Amino acid sequence: MLAATARDGTFRIWDTATRLPLGPRLHFDDTQSRLTALAFTPDGDSLVTGGPQDTAIVWDLDPERLIDRACDLAGRNLTRGEWELYMPEGTPYRKTCPQWPEPPDG
Repeated sequence: MLAATARDGTFRIWDTATRLPLGPRLHFDDTQSRLTALAFTPDGDSLVTGGPQDTAIVWDLDPERLIDRACDLAGRNLTRGEWELYMPEGTPYRKTCPQWPEPPDG
């Protein structure tokens, strides 16, 4: 199960089982507006944030779609350095994008 918290125009997603954040704080918008609403969709695959100027953003949280999107955008697998920076501590390195070769430092 996931939870979300908001502060100063940013929000963070948490894994309630481990009580650890899933990634860094995310910015609501370019103007750093304060959030006035924050809710998960019933299926838990998306988070909807709202701001003071009737602005709403739907954030896709489905892990498979996020991995596919990241692989398409990057056009490669994560390097070991990126893996250590972005993945939870202690997670063994693995190839995440099957369509791309493993990086030289992988």
